[in-house]
Amino acid sequence: MKLAGAIDPWNRGFPYRLFGWVSDYGYSIARPALGLFWLFLAPLGVYLAALGPTSLATFGKAMALSFASIFKFLGFQRTYSEIDAFQNVDIIVQMLTATQTVLSFILLFFLGLGLRTRFRLR
Repeated sequence: MKLAGAIDPWNRGFPYRLFGWVSDYGYSIARPALGLFWLFLAPLGVYLAALGPTSLATFGKAMALSFASIFKFLGFQRTYSEIDAFQNVDIIVQMLTATQTVLSFILLFFLGLGLRTRFRLR
């Protein structure tokens, strides 16, 4: 895949180079894990601004929303969907949670691929 990304033109070889950069062609565990960590931390400021006055409880709700958006398949979003602050959020926050969910599925796949490669019996 590294060679395919190198010999293809920039527009066709881009997915190969992106795959190499994000997950080292399926060998890295640290790159997707670090990506998930930053994907958890990056939207916290937007969530805090959307939830209202900043306090420790609001920060906890923002962290819970970020965690629930990343691990959507665990079903935590149902726990926080009844809270009034999460029902009346802006379209920007909704788009951010959707983007966070899509990117987290990709990064979790790359993390699983790296773990599979690391612990494969040869």
